Amino acid sequence: MDDKKFITTQTDLAVAVGVAPEHLSAIKNRRYSPSEDLVQNLARITGIRPYTILVASTKQLDGHFKKFFEVEKARRLVARHDAARLAAFDRFDEAAAQ
Repeated sequence: MDDKKFITTQTDLAVAVGVAPEHLSAIKNRRYSPSEDLVQNLARITGIRPYTILVASTKQLDGHFKKFFEVEKARRLVARHDAARLAAFDRFDEAAAQ
């Protein structure tokens, strides 16, 4: 299983939306206003409403990002668990076939 499909850090998110991590940090800390395309990409990937990305306080936006990362980490753990279960079933099937 490839963990790269899960976005669990701000650096991962920056890469996914096509900006430098420092650029995303500047947006989060309200030192830079994101383009419309970037807002749409962030909204699509994180599920955070575009309006929230544009107007939430630094603390609120940071909270939304943290929640998104926590959900992604949980999704990754579930995927790993499911992959391990499938591998165990495959080994059982192979042993039963012999």
